[in-house]
Order: sequence, then C-alpha cells, then structure tokens
Amino acid sequence: MSETVGRVDLDALLADAHRVVDALQAVELASCGDEQVISALRSFETLRRRLEPVDHALILDVERRGLPGHTLSRGPAPWLRQTLTIDIHEANARVRAAHAAGSRRTLLGQPLPARYPAVAAAQADGQLAARQARVITCMLDKLPDTVLERVPEVEAALVDSAQRYDASALQKLADRHRDWLDPDGTLDDVEKRRRERDLRFTQRPDGSCTGSFEGTAELAEVLQVAFDSLGAPTPETDGVKDPRSAGQRRHDALLDALKITVGSGSLEKSGGVLATIILTMSAQDYATGTGFATTGHGAQVPTSEAMSWAGGDYRLFMTVLDSVQGITAYSSTHRLFTEGQRLAFIARDGGCAFPGCLAPPGWCQAAHIIDFIDGGPTTVANGMLLCGFHHREYVRQGWTVRLVDDRPEWTPPRWIDPQQKPIRT
Repeated sequence: MSETVGRVDLDALLADAHRVVDALQAVELASCGDEQVISALRSFETLRRRLEPVDHALILDVERRGLPGHTLSRGPAPWLRQTLTIDIHEANARVRAAHAAGSRRTLLGQPLPARYPAVAAAQADGQLAARQARVITCMLDKLPDTVLERVPEVEAALVDSAQRYDASALQKLADRHRDWLDPDGTLDDVEKRRRERDLRFTQRPDGSCTGSFEGTAELAEVLQVAFDSLGAPTPETDGVKDPRSAGQRRHDALLDALKITVGSGSLEKSGGVLATIILTMSAQDYATGTGFATTGHGAQVPTSEAMSWAGGDYRLFMTVLDSVQGITAYSSTHRLFTEGQRLAFIARDGGCAFPGCLAPPGWCQAAHIIDFIDGGPTTVANGMLLCGFHHREYVRQGWTVRLVDDRPEWTPPRWIDPQQKPIRT
C-alpha cells in the first residue's frame, strides 16, 4: 500500500512540474523588463541544475530494482538508451554522474552518503552545473591511493571555485590541483599512469573516426618505434618531397602497423572468427561500384572506397545482399558454425541481433534459431549473432525468434507487449 501511495505522490509531483513548465512556456517575454528576464534566466539555470540529483536518484533506483535485467538490457546505460531514446554516450555519462554524486543505499536499504558529498550538495542547491560536476569527479577518480585522504579537501576547494569559473577554466584548475598534490613526482608515477591509461574512440557515420588517449610509457615507446619505422617521410621523387604533414605520417604509420597486425593472423579470435574486415553491399552496388558499403561496425563507406581496401594486408570478407537483405553470395576465406557462416552473420546482423542491443560482433556468439538438439541445421538460414547475455536469457524471459526474409524477427513475451507485435532487426 505504501508503494502505491509513493507512486501516486511521485506522479502527482511530476504532473505539477509539467503544469508549471506549461505556464512558463506560455509566458509572453516581450512584456517583461530586462532585469526581470535576466533574473528569470539565472533562476531557471539554478532550477535546471537542481534537477540533476533527481536524475541521479531515479537512475540509482532503476539499478537497485534490477529493471534493466527485466527487459534483457545489458546494463543501466543501454536500458536508458532504449527507454528514453537518448544517445548511448549520454546514457553512460548520466550513469557515471549518478554513481559519483547520487545518494546510495546498502544491500539492506540503509542510506549511504554520495561518493562525493560536496558535489552532491552543490548540485542539490543548484550551485553546480552537470559539466562542472563531471570535471571535478573525473579528476578525483584519477587520484592515486596515496593521496585519497586529501580528496575531501580538494573536492571542497573545486566546488567553491566552480562558483567563479566555468567548466573549461575549472578543468585547468583541477589539473593544477593534481600537479600540486605531486609537485616533485614523489608519487608512484608508473602506477599512476597505469591507472590513468585510457583510449576514447568514436566512429562517425561515414566511417571516419576521432578520439583521444592517455598512454603508459610502454605504449609511448612502442608507438615511437612504429612511427620511426613506418612514419618517416618518403624519399624525394624528381625533387618532390613527401606532401604529408608529420601528423598525417603518424596516422598512416599507425594504420600500416594495424594492417600488418590484422593481416598476420596472430590476433586472438573475436567471436570465433579471425580478425577480418567485413564489407556488405547490394548486388547492384557491387556490380557498378556505386552506392555505399556497410562495414562490420556499421559505418557507411562509398563502395568504390571500400572495394579498394581489398588490396590491403588483412583478411577481407565481402557479402552481397538482395533487396530484402537476404544473403545472396559471400566470399569464403556440424553443430559448430564455420568461420564463413559467422562472417556472413556479422555482415547481416552487424552485432547482436536482439532488438536494441549494441553489442559488437566481437562480443557475440553464433546461435541456432531452431536449436540443434531440436533438429535445427547449422546453416546461415538457421543462425544469428547474439551476445552471451541475450543468448542465455532470451528463451528464459519468454522471447521467440524466427527468420523472415532472411532477417531475424522477434516476438516479445506478453508481459512486455500484450499485443506481441513482432520486431524486425
């Protein structure tokens, strides 16, 4: 009964909030004076910031209740992405923020303070923007164990500074605090660099990428060796120097080093397949060299550019699809699926075939649609890619799947969708 009352009260509070927002949206600002508009803007910013702790509390409660597991989501961030239709990067950021500044509970439900209580209090008062909070908590997360007793002091100082500095300036101040904690390199630099190692990589829809990294001394040395070997300027030809900049040469050296590694066959298998570049295209685009090919990681690359990769020093697998996305041909380089069949699944499914799952091919297993023990053949027409989680759980949770026009079609259980409307992936 108390749960019902709590839920009704929460619904009523949110309904009141929506009514206030409706009223604010209807305000005719032209009738307001300058000072009133400025004051309203500042007040609204404080209100916006005060909503962050509410978001933290809701996300942590979703985790506590195990709601992502109920819908076969791989975790809270993928669940937020599906439920709120937000970008996975935003979902991950919101989960990290909730863990850093949200109020926690023990397994028995007893309240615990936030990991960073000064940040949490400042957000509750509307004094700290989400990006400022992220700057502070990310810096504190990277501090070595030897200075953990200084964390409350540094956290309080940065929260106070956030009243005067925006996130960019606050980042510089946070970096200076880190330098101040280790002015002479007296801390264990090797261990610190190990803890801070990081590589962020984002692939754009056209297949290109951007990223940043924080590397150890070993990585730096290996990169330098690769750059020395593969990134030197090419010899002059008829007086024409290598037109590439130093940055372009380093890019090409890294690409060449990765091509050599992938082509060597020495990499560990990923999802049961040797490291292979996957390209999928329509029969017409394959014949004419027009249109776009899809890579194994979902990027769209001009077909002419993609087919030029065939001369590279790596394994490349091409798959041709018909108009309904059925596999009509694939290149080739029992109970267990063969490598060629797995590559065909990668080209068709692009990763886990379960609706909404973002698991890449390397995290997936080849699964029978009609189980082998029930007479299902080990063929492309009776297989798909599933991450380990969905491979284990989808039958247990009441989902069914079949292949329609050579594409997996999923039927959710009635407790998720009473109408059981099929979902094509």
